[in-house]
Amino acid sequence: MKKTLKKLLCLITAITLMFGFVPTAAITSHAASAKKLTLYTGEAVYVTDYYDVKSCSSSKKNVVSVKRDSQNKKHANIIAKKAGKATVTVKTANKTSKYVITVKDTSKQFNCSMSYITNGSSKSILLKAANKSTQAFDTVEVRYTLKDSSGTVLNEDSTKIYSVAMKKSGYTEIIYDRNLEVDLNQSYAEAVAVDRNLNKKSVDLTKQVNVKHSGDPIASGSSTELDVTLTSKNKNKNISANVVNYIFIYDSSDTLIYFTKRSAYLKGGATDTTVSKSYLSSQATYDHYKVETTAYGYK
Repeated sequence: MKKTLKKLLCLITAITLMFGFVPTAAITSHAASAKKLTLYTGEAVYVTDYYDVKSCSSSKKNVVSVKRDSQNKKHANIIAKKAGKATVTVKTANKTSKYVITVKDTSKQFNCSMSYITNGSSKSILLKAANKSTQAFDTVEVRYTLKDSSGTVLNEDSTKIYSVAMKKSGYTEIIYDRNLEVDLNQSYAEAVAVDRNLNKKSVDLTKQVNVKHSGDPIASGSSTELDVTLTSKNKNKNISANVVNYIFIYDSSDTLIYFTKRSAYLKGGATDTTVSKSYLSSQATYDHYKVETTAYGYK
């Protein structure tokens, strides 16, 4: 019987702080032969053949853990814990299934870096996650540690970057207490978990999405408002596109003073127009902006 992969998009499971956010996908196997899967550390799936799970085991529990779902006895939950390879065996009332699972280190799939955003007296951090893999990710969780110049930890937390295309970068902003003397040379960040579509192959659509933009600063009281109009068109008529337009705003010395983004889901051949409004401090002098576009889809 044909094997199928079925993604459960709406289920998100939280486990220990070691992994933080863990997306859960569904894998449905209708055959007893072994299935090969590649997962990333922090990633979780469940397997089912729609019969009650009698027992389940992993050949290397430190690489992949597996246990019967306490809420649904037809599910066996699998969590990728560390890089390596393991075989998971699941016995149900219907059959025995084996899954040969290769686990890759999520942190090694991304180059994460941080830089300052200086909007007048306000300062925040631009977090960048450069995806080195040929796989697109719907969500990337990044854990970061902020330190001062002496190396003392000031803050530890995690955040999510959405819709990161293959071989492209995703960005988000980190807001922190302005009274903290953060030294980015001492601080660090790394990707710890991902969510993706296990059902289909991801396709880079960046070059197939045409983006036109225009923007002019408008005086607004003591600050400046920059309205950027973005028109994105998916030229691929067969594949829907997850599009992210990142907007970087600079002063005349090329200092980043503001960051924002606009996302769109475009069906094949569709067009979307949106206006991004940015409010700049009176202490920040606008000079120019740049737009960086990424897009991917599944087939």
